[in-house]
Amino acid sequence: MTGGSLLGQVDHEAMSHGLVTPLGTVSHTGVGGLVTGGGFGRLARRYGLSIDNLVVVNVVTTNRDFVHADESTNADLFWGVRGGGGNFGIVTGFEFQLHPMQREVLAGDFVFPIARARELLKFYADLEIPDDLTLDLIMVYPPGGADGVVVLSVCYSGPAANADTVLGPIRRMNPLVDQVRPMDYVALQRSGDTADPRARGTYLKSACIYSVSCRGSWCARVGLEVRVSPKSLFLQAVRHKVRVRRLSRRTERAYVGWIRRFIKFHGLRHPRDMEVVAFLSHLAAERGVAPSTQMQAMCALLFLYEHVLRRPLGKLEDLSWARGLARVPAVLTPEEVERVLGELRARRGWWGCCSTGAGCGCWNV
Repeated sequence: MTGGSLLGQVDHEAMSHGLVTPLGTVSHTGVGGLVTGGGFGRLARRYGLSIDNLVVVNVVTTNRDFVHADESTNADLFWGVRGGGGNFGIVTGFEFQLHPMQREVLAGDFVFPIARARELLKFYADLEIPDDLTLDLIMVYPPGGADGVVVLSVCYSGPAANADTVLGPIRRMNPLVDQVRPMDYVALQRSGDTADPRARGTYLKSACIYSVSCRGSWCARVGLEVRVSPKSLFLQAVRHKVRVRRLSRRTERAYVGWIRRFIKFHGLRHPRDMEVVAFLSHLAAERGVAPSTQMQAMCALLFLYEHVLRRPLGKLEDLSWARGLARVPAVLTPEEVERVLGELRARRGWWGCCSTGAGCGCWNV
């Protein structure tokens, strides 16, 4: 196949003959970039990496030579191309080892609440996984503060008679959602296309983990402390709405700060499921904030619901309002007044006597 081929084309043509080779997980990925970088796919546990199934390459070198390379011819170049990317030339053609496999596989996701993350990490570390099962563990908090989940993503390509035995331990963990079902392998390879939009501008980095140890505090630490990122898509939407209305940057910082505290106060749930009154009353009763501070927080949340979520709050019933500090004015006795005036001299003393007798405020003195 040529270097410009896509994974979906290879999967489609090979499976039409009942054959496969392990190539990635997104069908619009290019063969050349994937394979020369290593290449890991849903069948890698069963058949190895893409480079393990590469048998021949044709390369245009930096000297403009067209070179054929395999295990016996130009073996050093063949070794370098498998994992060395484009550093040794431009690979214009590939030949792969193909393997017979049935068209239908069992695939999908088991979804669990994020609160069970520690339990699932230990389960994942201890689980014996056969070579014909690919099982990915994913922990994620979706943008916008929705509830986090732990996902076990499955692709089982082994004998159908063994499926219940292989997947049984996972199902006995009682997932919230069980989406695992028979799927056409080519359709499965295309299922991640829309979840991998190339216009998003993200950078991904992966690593190979040979084992997971839950001894010590590793499982207690990994991925379980969640923060509302200042660069989250939800807060970016808030900033956009503030700037469209030409509010000041100081107002923007204040509103985003209060909305972030509001989301964290409710355990990172989506704002549509949060209690505004509970948060504002907490500020007054538990935090002891000043009335002006509580009012600023309320303005931020009113802006959030009206202009970002487009769900105006209406009247806030049973809200505990913050109370200001009692200020008692200082009152002097006649003797204290005479002593103060006695300290004033010359013209200031004359003005002090006149203003005090006229009932003016002390600022006139």
